[in-house]
Amino acid sequence: MNVQAYILTITYHTTLEEIMEHIEDCHCDIITYISILQREDVVDFVAPKWATEGDIVFFYFAKSSINSIRKLKKECDKLDESDKRKKVIQIFLSDAEELYSQFGGCIFAVGRVCGNAEIGERYEHSHFKNNIFAQITDFVNLDTVISLEYFSEYAPLEFKKSITPVLGESFDRLKSDILEDDYVDYLANAHSVPVPLKDISKDSWLSLTMDYRRKFFLEIQFRKYYVDYFLSSFGDYKKFYTECTCFRERRRTGIADNVIIFNKKYIAIEVKLNINAVYNFKGQLEKYCDADNIKLSDDKNANKDEIVQNYVIVIDVNGFYIYNHKRKEIKLIEKLDNIKSIPDIKMLREKCVKIIK
Repeated sequence: MNVQAYILTITYHTTLEEIMEHIEDCHCDIITYISILQREDVVDFVAPKWATEGDIVFFYFAKSSINSIRKLKKECDKLDESDKRKKVIQIFLSDAEELYSQFGGCIFAVGRVCGNAEIGERYEHSHFKNNIFAQITDFVNLDTVISLEYFSEYAPLEFKKSITPVLGESFDRLKSDILEDDYVDYLANAHSVPVPLKDISKDSWLSLTMDYRRKFFLEIQFRKYYVDYFLSSFGDYKKFYTECTCFRERRRTGIADNVIIFNKKYIAIEVKLNINAVYNFKGQLEKYCDADNIKLSDDKNANKDEIVQNYVIVIDVNGFYIYNHKRKEIKLIEKLDNIKSIPDIKMLREKCVKIIK
């Protein structure tokens, strides 16, 4: 199976409030919690917005966490003896220090994504500051952990980030190192093949991206190697406009990714990797509706009577959608998996002509 993979850096809690919140929710701290998860458990963890079902996550216990553990132990020691939290936290911090001695600064577990990334609820003392999450399952704790000193030579961590993509040869080496002592079936059967960008052309884009479309982890790649070709076949003409500024009552409201001429009128296009991982996405789409003017290029503008007012076309790696300004709803029109040929795009166009009026 062709997948993408990433290292998720787990740092230890940084405040007593944070550790108590997790203890109350899970009856243990974050590191203990991960280490006791069973293979069949399904848990939400922070994830990149491009994560899709089947992707692999490697759990890494940050080397710097020992500093947080020791700092918290000192803070806990200063709590009054009458504070009921003191003894509980002391026990968990002692356990955390022991766990750190086993796999601090190491990849210690593997899991598999079982759903697309989505925006999740943000918590006041959340261990993760990102609010994009994906469901993870198939947890496997490694008998032989992989130390930072060993894997950093081929898969260096992203500085001060919780997510580090692991692609191509880096994935192959990390996979090989893990499988040497720990057999993980889904990891053994997984392959992280880079998207063959150099092979994508106006003649091959649709067939090649059918297999690799969900493996774009940069929006600019998806736009250049899929959406640009798509729009050339979908609009009235091959020509389309990029980064188009919308105005309402002479004030700039937003910049649409693209604008095409569709059924003799200009319509805004918004492109995302995953619309479910965008905060206040409808609010963003509203900026392109009821436009009095759209600046298409340095020397070309579209006026109000030339612009589709109540609809915005939306495309992500999963589907083609239409946003209805009056109803404030995004409707899936077609899954991109079903778009396998230029005639399919033409059929989609005819379907949209009946909707966008």
